[in-house]
Amino acid sequence: MLVFPVPEIFACENLQDSAFAKISFVRMVLFRNEEEHNMTEICLVPGHACLRGDNPLDEKDWILEPFQQDGGHHLGCFVAHIRVGLAWLETNPDGRLIFTGGFTRPGATRSEAESYLLAAQKLGLISDRSLLHRIVLDEFARDSMENVLYGVAAAFAAVRTRITRVVAVGFEFKRSRFLDHFSAIQLGPGTSYDYFGINNPLEPQLSKAIVGEANTRKAFASKSPEAKISLQAKREARTFGDRRVPYIELCREWPALHASLVQWTTENP
Repeated sequence: MLVFPVPEIFACENLQDSAFAKISFVRMVLFRNEEEHNMTEICLVPGHACLRGDNPLDEKDWILEPFQQDGGHHLGCFVAHIRVGLAWLETNPDGRLIFTGGFTRPGATRSEAESYLLAAQKLGLISDRSLLHRIVLDEFARDSMENVLYGVAAAFAAVRTRITRVVAVGFEFKRSRFLDHFSAIQLGPGTSYDYFGINNPLEPQLSKAIVGEANTRKAFASKSPEAKISLQAKREARTFGDRRVPYIELCREWPALHASLVQWTTENP
């Protein structure tokens, strides 16, 4: 288990240095250091739930799906994803950590991305305040494909530098799906990818998840109208809050990424 010293708790409300403050419709927390424009590596930590209370280790303080209410195992997995992302950030001085996930639950007042950042703060996992300069929140993603595409876009919008390495942290049973997404976004030559699958749900949920995962991968790979409608319905069921996604305008300087964003948002409003 990765163990981090306990620092002071940094309240999100007091961190006002947003790189996109001039864009009123973008709600993104970005801790920015103007000297750090050489960052070309990013680590994506996709969110899986929204925090509604103050205790990240209490199921009642999260808006959870029924299958995530398992005596705290899923919460432990979430925290482990956060820990690994922060450990990666500490050992990669040329990197940014992207918490990615939107307002995917009814009644959510925090996005999945902000929930993970707040959980890290509440649990004392951010060992060095300077790491905050290299954390970005994408608060628009509604599924795994958007975790990847919007996560990369949020990082590029922050650093204005082409990303050359993308890694993601999550459940091992989702590894193949994320590798599929990495291939699909077509960022051009010179970008490498990796996935850190560090844990899984418990049985019998894991067996059910593996079956569902196979169907989800088929749906993403399929060009059929039925598959597209099914995936779009899932995204619509997770659409709450402001959906004016800003990345097309913010990522024009990277043509390959911009083209992927245009294609995705045109086909998947």
